[in-house]
Parts: sequence; C-alpha cells; structure tokens
Amino acid sequence: EFINIKLSDYLGKWVLLCFYPGDFTFV
Repeated sequence: EFINIKLSDYLGKWVLLCFYPGDFTFV
C-alpha cells in the first residue's frame, strides 16, 4: 500500500507538471 501511495504521489506530481508547467517552478 505504501508503494502505491508513493507511486500515486509521484505520478500525480508529473501529471500536474505536464498539465500546468507554468504554475510549477524548479527551485
């Protein structure tokens, strides 16, 4: 379960980055 949650968060971040690249900035 922990692995699934980690994967979901990781993929979710990438999805957000792909959909909203302007809202995210690498610090």
